[in-house]
Amino acid sequence: MLEFSESKLKQFNEAGFVYDLSLFLPFERNCNMKIKFSYLIGLLALPYIFQSCETDVDVLAPYEDISVVYGLLDEDSTRQYIKINKLFQTTGDANSGASDRDSQEYDTISGSVYEIDPSGTVLNEYPLQETEDVPKDSGLFYYPEQTLYYFDGNVSSDNTYELNFTNAEGNSVTASTNIVGKELYPIDGWESPNYMISFVRSTATINDNLSIEIKSGDNASAFEMYFTFRYRDIYMDDTESDVIEIRTPVGSYNFDGSERYNVSYNSTLILNQILNNVPDIAETPNVKVRIPLDTCIKVELTYSNEELMYYMMVNEPSTSLSEEKPEYTNVNDGLGIFASRTFWTRNYLMNSYTHTFIAGEMDPTTIDDELTLSLYNQFPPKGFCDNRGNPTGCN
Repeated sequence: MLEFSESKLKQFNEAGFVYDLSLFLPFERNCNMKIKFSYLIGLLALPYIFQSCETDVDVLAPYEDISVVYGLLDEDSTRQYIKINKLFQTTGDANSGASDRDSQEYDTISGSVYEIDPSGTVLNEYPLQETEDVPKDSGLFYYPEQTLYYFDGNVSSDNTYELNFTNAEGNSVTASTNIVGKELYPIDGWESPNYMISFVRSTATINDNLSIEIKSGDNASAFEMYFTFRYRDIYMDDTESDVIEIRTPVGSYNFDGSERYNVSYNSTLILNQILNNVPDIAETPNVKVRIPLDTCIKVELTYSNEELMYYMMVNEPSTSLSEEKPEYTNVNDGLGIFASRTFWTRNYLMNSYTHTFIAGEMDPTTIDDELTLSLYNQFPPKGFCDNRGNPTGCN
């Protein structure tokens, strides 16, 4: 099987679907009814009232085969995975039902994904193939095995892709999506491989007014952005750890019809994230020193198309007790989402002033701002060198 990164497989490991009718409480008709009509009408109604006072009510509707789709196509992948489950119905505990693989998965699915150009011509048909090669993480639903469907092929942002399969009851389930593309260098001005990100300026002040412009790429409606600080621990025996990453979310944004979006970010937030997630070196006696990588700042962008953007917006937690959120799906005769997302990642240098700040090698008398000085004084206990071997003894 082709390699598929852990971050991209996570979408399938977290997917699971429940149809739990046991959550409905038993219903009893209230037989102590107040009769507000005339005495005569009340007498005529009594036989109906007593005959219809039935306490045994079947809350389970006849079972219906409803397919649930979760598929996100990616222009950077040569193998495209789609998870196809079915809603399950149980008269018992929903948690126990969720652990029953047979209640969630089909024995087999027959279908294809069609690649269609802007004129409506079908360019390719990709039959769905079945695999169990991707294990599922532990959780509420059956694991570690799971059935996924896939097709091999690069997808293009110039075309649309239509999923079409027949479920166990012979119902045809369809969905279509365009494909998200991206620029080779989507951050304006950050095209150079030697570009340095400046969280701290030469004036010993934290740069909290940074702003960058993000380009949308083809069919991109929304994006998320992250900064990740990367370093290694050097142990007392001079061996080193794997790369350790401290990830900081910058935010989620919608392009709103524009091809560019201006993002402002806060360097203090990123520096605090490092402080809060790196233990003091005194608490890790086996660690001699910590050294940032040469390209120690990883910048990540995740783009989504319109279908996925709406799906995520509708599934965000409600902030109002009175709000009723609508359901969203682009799957015909089914539920779920068939959409596209893609990832852009680049590792950048960090300027020397930020290295000096983190290593505790800056002259504190040059720091005028009390909040900046307080933040600076918390870094020396972390045991960072800069990546040039400073302070003395880091080599």
